[in-house]
Amino acid sequence: MEGFAPYYLIFATLIWGLVGFYILYVGKRIYFPKAFKRGKPKSADNEYFTDLKQISLKNKYGRKIHSIMAANLSNPNFSADHLARELRCSLGELHSIVTKLMHQTPEEYIVSSRMKKAAFLLKYNFGNVDEISRQVGYRDQQHFAINFKKYFGLPPREYLKFYKDSGRDLIEA
Repeated sequence: MEGFAPYYLIFATLIWGLVGFYILYVGKRIYFPKAFKRGKPKSADNEYFTDLKQISLKNKYGRKIHSIMAANLSNPNFSADHLARELRCSLGELHSIVTKLMHQTPEEYIVSSRMKKAAFLLKYNFGNVDEISRQVGYRDQQHFAINFKKYFGLPPREYLKFYKDSGRDLIEA
């Protein structure tokens, strides 16, 4: 019986680990089935900001950046300067914060957020390309299409066709 205690502890730990896994992953699907259903979401807001949700706990600016970006992304005049004024910090401080958190400059981050939101809106049919370009802050659909192609490698209409044909998403790729 000397060797029984370590095996018992290993077995108990394994069982509790499996129970924890069940509660975290399988249990959520049973108790919260709507969260795991695929389909068109009711709203496009905040669905494309997953990276900001991750950083909001790490940095005091995370929540502020998230709310400012969500409120102003459709504004064609929204820029890094506007974001810095809203956060009450200098452009240098903003550059440092965003670069540290996102590994992009503020300007690149604004463009990538707009492109991710546009892809999301296209994917779930929240309008045609012209409407979506205005919803993500572009006055000119052609300028939007050029930036979209730079970001995803496909123009918006081809992206939509690719997504519908293959079911794959270029946002995650």
